[in-house]
Order: sequence, then structure tokens, then C-alpha cells
Amino acid sequence: VLQPAYLTLAAAAVGGDPDVAAVLLLSFPDLAAALGPEVTRSLLVPVVMALLHSQLERLCPVLSVLLTDIMAALPADLRICLLQLMPSLALQPDREVAGDWRGRLAVALQLPAVAALITPAQVAYCLWPLLLTLAKDPVHAVRAAAAAQMGRVLLLLPDREVPSQQCEVPAQQCDGSGSQSDQSDCPAAGTAATAAAAVIMAGVDSAAGGAAATAAAAATAAAAATAAA
Repeated sequence: VLQPAYLTLAAAAVGGDPDVAAVLLLSFPDLAAALGPEVTRSLLVPVVMALLHSQLERLCPVLSVLLTDIMAALPADLRICLLQLMPSLALQPDREVAGDWRGRLAVALQLPAVAALITPAQVAYCLWPLLLTLAKDPVHAVRAAAAAQMGRVLLLLPDREVPSQQCEVPAQQCDGSGSQSDQSDCPAAGTAATAAAAVIMAGVDSAAGGAAATAAAAATAAAAATAAA
């Protein structure tokens, strides 16, 4: 009974109904918890990914607020699919206007919780560049929130430099089509994220390597301080 009803709603949402799309995205964490991992992977995830790829701009406000819950509800090997879309949530292209700064503020505040759900390599190559971008946001509240999260995210970076290829890639393509994906790091997935990711991910290798070195230095300093105490 659930599957036909859910697929009927999904067809309306993918067909362009923004209200139904928002309801499906809002309900995803609760449905995933109620239905379990198998049904989530086979039924819910393809619908959610198709919605995000087809209506990302419309769904950004919902995704920004529920980012951690949605990330946690995804199977661990498919969380990179959501990471690929996150540049669109972090970048304000026109620095002369504030844009949806409350959405970017919500994203900045959730980054440590999101970082705890992914691998250290994904933190370094996918999430850390987003945090650096938010720390340069045109709105002071967003910059301050991003800066306040840096210490917690640093603790989740790898303690040594890692190659970008260590970011896990799901067997399914992240647009919900089920076909193979040949991406190996953290590129944009879908048209809506391409421009944002091109800005954020330029120089990501050096940013991630520098972040890893910073984390290692911080850990060494903390250990020295503990020993001295």
C-alpha cells in the first residue's frame, strides 16, 4: 500500500509540483527511520535524489534546515551523493546582496554534525572547502557561525594528507537513475550545483592538504599541552 502511494506522490513531485517535493523531502528522515535501511535504499533514496537533482534550487531552503537529518537518513555509502550537492547551499555568487543568508547560516551551524557522519577524506575534500567558503560569506552572521565551527571540524579531519580518491563512490549514480558513476572525489552532481562547485572546489587538493596539516599540528599542540599539565 505504501509503495504505490509514495510513488504517486513522487511522480507528482518530480513532475514539477514544488509543494509535494518539499513534503517528500521533509518526510524523508522520519520515513527512513520507520521503514528501515532496505526500503530506504530501494524506494526512498532514488526518489529523494531525483527530486534534489531536478528541483535543487526550490528545495534548498528545506535541505538547508534538515541537512543533518537527511544526511543521517541516507545509507553511509550514499552520503557522498548529498555532499556533491552541498556547494549550492554554501555559495552566494553575488557578494553585493545577502541572498538566502539564513539558509547558509543553518548549513554552517550543522557542518560539525554532518562531518561526524562522513569519512575523514570526505571531510577534507568535500566539507572543509565549504566551511572555508562560508567563512568568507558576505553576511557577518554566516562568517561568524562558520568560524565558530572550525575547531570541531578540524578534529574530524584526517591526521595526515590523504588522496582525494579515498572519497567513497557509490555504485549507483547519485541522480537516482541507478547507472554507474565514474566520479572519484567530490565534484558537483547536477546542473544546479555545477557553478557553485566550480568556485568552491578549485584548489580543493591544496585546501584539504593544508587542513590535514593544520589538524595534525593542532593535535600535537594539544598533546603537548596535556603532557605539560
